[in-house]
Amino acid sequence: MFGRLMSVGGARIATGEETPPALEPSNPASLTIWSSYQLRSDRAAGEIYQWLDEGNKIHVDDIRDKPALMWVKLREIHSKSAPNARFNSLSDLFMVRLREEETLTQLCTHVEGCMQQIRSLRPPLIINSDGTATQTYTLEMLDDELCTMAMLRALLREDYGSFVSSVLMLNNLGKDMVKEAFCTEEIQHTAADEEAAAVSCTIICYLCKKEHKITECPHLSAAQSHISKDDSSKSKKRGGRQGWNSTTRADIAKTTDSAKIEEGFDRTAIKAKAAVC
Repeated sequence: MFGRLMSVGGARIATGEETPPALEPSNPASLTIWSSYQLRSDRAAGEIYQWLDEGNKIHVDDIRDKPALMWVKLREIHSKSAPNARFNSLSDLFMVRLREEETLTQLCTHVEGCMQQIRSLRPPLIINSDGTATQTYTLEMLDDELCTMAMLRALLREDYGSFVSSVLMLNNLGKDMVKEAFCTEEIQHTAADEEAAAVSCTIICYLCKKEHKITECPHLSAAQSHISKDDSSKSKKRGGRQGWNSTTRADIAKTTDSAKIEEGFDRTAIKAKAAVC
């Protein structure tokens, strides 16, 4: 289509590079220039319109006599000049490598073709009411896109492939929007890692060394009854020893007291006999 527009002299009119001249009715030269422009504009509009099928004509029926607006409208619909397309075109540009059996001249042509694709996907010019064109793509937008591309290309496809695809579906690939998406993804990854760590943490029963809680162990009741029996037997043994100790101590005390009494009686008798003698 663009070749046909060039053949009728309407390519620059369609792209917005050539604007309508000022009309001075009193100046015959100005009238001639204006008429020539209108003729080429009509030819450009006709070439664009006749190349469209019925499904696409409905998009430009209201502006079919304005080739610049028709070109912008069709470009918005079919070129998909969305941020993800510009990202992919920039990515393709930086992935260009010298192929086998490719000359340096062919490499330069390949790079220039990628750059032309990038330019075609940039936001189109805005055609003002007076026919002048305003550039909407700025260096600041290019800086943001390069920063976004660096952040997304730094991610491994194996780990973040789905995340990168979801980000590229956004209508706005500005640096701030992508940073916000990165923060959200980081929070989700942290929560998922914590949940996975909690699930992977196994509980080992110290009775049977199997993976379940001790309260669910089938050997718990037997262990509890065994501990109760041991406590009962230990208390009985302690009670028997205490009874034996108290009885033995009492008998020993009585024997000791009797011996002391007898010893004291014998000493008194000896002293009496000595006094009589």
